Amino acid sequence: MKTTLKPFTAGDTATMSAVFAGMSPASRRLRYHGPMKALTPALMDRLVAVDGRDHAAVVAVAGRAWRTRPVGVARLVRTDSVTAEFAVEVVDEAQGRGIGRQLVAWARTTAPSLGIELVVAEVLEHNGAMRRLITDHFPGARATTDGRTVTYRCPVGVDDWGMDPRDLAALDMLAVAA
Repeated sequence: MKTTLKPFTAGDTATMSAVFAGMSPASRRLRYHGPMKALTPALMDRLVAVDGRDHAAVVAVAGRAWRTRPVGVARLVRTDSVTAEFAVEVVDEAQGRGIGRQLVAWARTTAPSLGIELVVAEVLEHNGAMRRLITDHFPGARATTDGRTVTYRCPVGVDDWGMDPRDLAALDMLAVAA
């Protein structure tokens, strides 16, 4: 399944509805942390209120150029000047095909361009797939749990060794000075 990412267009209820419809009750429970038969109008309004700065989102589309369909959505929603909440959802038929990995990678690479320094994700304890994706893509992630939900606080300027590049630059300057 060939997938590409494209910007989520503000007000695109059709895409949001299609992705939600492609999720089983179990997948919806993992994404929304509880049973969800339908998106309420208020929740739909929040999910499609994308402005590209305080609420950025991307949609994964699968298929050929002449016939594509949305198979996933990722979003970053700013909670303060340097922090954003992060969420991903992928339709059931496309799970296990690397789409979630693409969407998480999008969040890690997009956040700095929005001035976001910390990404926060709340994941149900038993959602092992999402927990692995977060720790794979955000090496500096710190997790806390209340026994049901794991909250990841992920600094986006952290490299694959868990070091902030600014700290590495400071160490290099100390080495030169020595």
